[in-house]
Amino acid sequence: MRAKCITILTFVLSFQLDVQAQFTVNDNGFFLAPETTLTVSGLSITPSGPFSFSNNEISYATKPVSGNPNESIKRVYAMGNPIAFKGNILISYYENELNMNSENLLQLTKAGLNGEFLVPTNKSVVNSQENFVSEDVDWTNIQYLTLTNSGNILPVTLIDFEALVRENEIVLAWSTSHESNSDFFEVQHSANGKEWQTIGRVAAVQQSNEVNGYAYVHKSPSAGSNFYRLRIVDQDGTFAFSRIRNATWKSQLSVVFFPNPVSDWLSIELEGSSSVRSIAIVNAKGQSVYHKSNSAIGHNSENRIDFKNFPSGIYTIIVMLKDGSLSTGKISKK
Repeated sequence: MRAKCITILTFVLSFQLDVQAQFTVNDNGFFLAPETTLTVSGLSITPSGPFSFSNNEISYATKPVSGNPNESIKRVYAMGNPIAFKGNILISYYENELNMNSENLLQLTKAGLNGEFLVPTNKSVVNSQENFVSEDVDWTNIQYLTLTNSGNILPVTLIDFEALVRENEIVLAWSTSHESNSDFFEVQHSANGKEWQTIGRVAAVQQSNEVNGYAYVHKSPSAGSNFYRLRIVDQDGTFAFSRIRNATWKSQLSVVFFPNPVSDWLSIELEGSSSVRSIAIVNAKGQSVYHKSNSAIGHNSENRIDFKNFPSGIYTIIVMLKDGSLSTGKISKK
């Protein structure tokens, strides 16, 4: 017996040509008791424990997900926001939605926000008499759900993606379980997690049913936090982003500012100053009020800056290294 109680809810709202059903829940939420089934236009979810579905929606489209050698069936469900779910998921289908997929080989497959589909693992149960496929799952990050044959390969699936600190560099390592028409991985870096720049590109194997490992070495990380993501590009130009990874790199340069607050002379002690390109001071308005290049900086010594004529306020000390990374600190003038 699959459920103690079955609740069937179907809301039809056509707002796009390929959207055929929608179930919307506001902030108040929609609670499902364990072993209670919610069915929305052919998609049934039966949680094994208490499940709350709030500020979200379920819709489905008839446009299949591209794949190799076959696409998915012509029934793809989308969540308004990704969910985590443990229990049974069942998808009913019509035979005219099979899209050249064999009924006996149908498997449940899901993707997260980045559109990377989990390759089917032959764990689904197919009922070709009643036209449905079901599977007991324990999944996180569910944004899309559909059915495809167990031998099909949907877009690149990342198994893992790591950012590891190694001496003066950060090593990025990732692997894929399957690839179909993949072209390359674009490695992107950010110092704040918002503004991104491309720092490298790694060619993909294009077609594979095996696990493939990749790596990229960032030789000039920023002092402090470094954020990384992959832009996964297919041969047809479509792309998806990986999850963001963060690694903290501590510069070998030691910088000490004193006294703080300062009234007349500010001392800056640098250890490893041969790697310093420049020292700059910026006021609260973002205006540069002091700058000294490497040629004028004493190696492994103390540099003194006259602050007597500086107005009272907060200042930022910026030490730029030759590799382009920065070390900063704030001081106040009495």
